[in-house]
Amino acid sequence: MANFQPFNKYTFFLLDKLISEYNIKPPFLEVGCGKGELSKHLADKGFRGDAVDFSGSALALARQNLKKYNQVNVKKEALSNVTGKYNSIFLWDVIEHIKDDAKSLKKIYSLLNTNGKLVIHTPSNPDEWGWDDRFYGHYRRYTKSDITHKLEKSGYKVCMIWDTTFPFFWIIRKAYLCMMKKPSSDNRNKKNRTIKSGLEASWKSGFSNDKLISTRLIWLPIYFVQYYFFRNYIDNGFSMIAVAKKNKIS
Repeated sequence: MANFQPFNKYTFFLLDKLISEYNIKPPFLEVGCGKGELSKHLADKGFRGDAVDFSGSALALARQNLKKYNQVNVKKEALSNVTGKYNSIFLWDVIEHIKDDAKSLKKIYSLLNTNGKLVIHTPSNPDEWGWDDRFYGHYRRYTKSDITHKLEKSGYKVCMIWDTTFPFFWIIRKAYLCMMKKPSSDNRNKKNRTIKSGLEASWKSGFSNDKLISTRLIWLPIYFVQYYFFRNYIDNGFSMIAVAKKNKIS
């Protein structure tokens, strides 16, 4: 559902609340920035930082999207080669693409300043595994206990975990996976499917996302209902957002 714009807008709606509540500050690092949509959202809020990816195609789009934002450096770089220190690091629909997620979490821990925040958005609930996961090159879906354990084992303190999908986007995805034709399989490995994940939508349909996006009166009530009544239904939906903090100097 990563290319379904009403859902993306809801995740940014949640992120804005978390930035305020947990004092998430620049400089930031976005790992696996794709087309740069999250970095652009952060830059619009006055954040400065770095956006990195290993896909040249994605970075070309990111540079185009961020060309007006001199405070964001867009770089072709693997996480393992990143240096420097950051007050916030974002893994936005990324950690599920990483085979050794524990190693990456430890690397990120070393890049955070003390009290710095790691923000993760990732697919949740293994029972929700579907053809769109295979299309995007995912290794896994997480439960709340899975992600909590991995973060704590890497030294983080988990501040919060919210669901981002239940019930409305959960229903939409269920209907979509049942009704829409599954994309034809190909021989791309997970790395190549990961590269394509931010460029090719599995979410193709007979209606226009633009029409849905423009109808704000439809989506805003849904955002508020999900936020105020359902954000803690973590293992009922299919995606979650987590904030974790680095407590100690390393």
